[in-house]
Amino acid sequence: MSKKILRRSLALGALMAFVITGSAMAAETVKNIPIGNGEFGYSEQSGLDANGGNDILLKGSLDADGNGKEKITFDITPVPDVNMVVVRAYGAGSVATIKDIDTIIIKGKVTSKDSSTGYSGNVFNAMSGSEIKLENIGTIKTESFEQGMVFHAIGGSRVEVNARNIDINVADNAIAAQTNGTVVLNSENISFDTNGASSIYANGGKVNITATNKLYISNESGKIMSLNGASEVTLDAKHTVLVGNINSPSKSKVDVEFKSTDSSFDGIVNTANEANTTLKFSAGTWNLKGASTISNVTFGADSVLNIDGA
Repeated sequence: MSKKILRRSLALGALMAFVITGSAMAAETVKNIPIGNGEFGYSEQSGLDANGGNDILLKGSLDADGNGKEKITFDITPVPDVNMVVVRAYGAGSVATIKDIDTIIIKGKVTSKDSSTGYSGNVFNAMSGSEIKLENIGTIKTESFEQGMVFHAIGGSRVEVNARNIDINVADNAIAAQTNGTVVLNSENISFDTNGASSIYANGGKVNITATNKLYISNESGKIMSLNGASEVTLDAKHTVLVGNINSPSKSKVDVEFKSTDSSFDGIVNTANEANTTLKFSAGTWNLKGASTISNVTFGADSVLNIDGA
């Protein structure tokens, strides 16, 4: 594969933006991108960066029919006492795009400057009115990924992902949308197996997840959703499986519809008076694990409510 690497210095000093482009090949092409070891001028802020412009950070040759074999691995080496970000967009008008890649693999550990706070760094981080776009991706997945919030938007920014498969396994939050930030995921199959404070965290932000086939969210620590402020979370899938609790303590809104008989929710809902949580069981099962407060719940002819200790 012919490759062209373009680097340019940015206002933040050591930050680098670069483009990798390639033509289709019969054989698989593997690109390993080390993050955190200084090879790409790693700084306090980020490894790959878009700041004040339109940057295509990575581009492969995957076509609409799924033909293309580029495999990108973000191989992250922890940097002690540093707020690590793997891909960052910062500032109004900044757009970081990764597109036409067959497989994106995230491995290693993303660290934060003050580990005592309980917050880690981020993999994809859009800040201050910027945008990160992952377009026409085959699969996004983690491998031996220990820590790091994967999709994060804050300050009027947006992260939008269009991929056939998203498979995230991490001891952290998978998604966070804060202060008018928006995270949108569109996929055939989405799986979040997490062990952080919550799988999805929204604090004055919006999260919209659509899966044309299956959506699976599980959190070993208990919460699959935690919302604060005027936040919104919408889940829409053909088959939805949720394992964990929904916590909506303030002026927030949650909408989930369970459409198939193999859809299920194993958990409880905590909704404050000013919040609005709507669960619609057109089909499927709610395995209610304890007392719940919920705004609206409906059950169709093909749905089941199992009460365990409520």
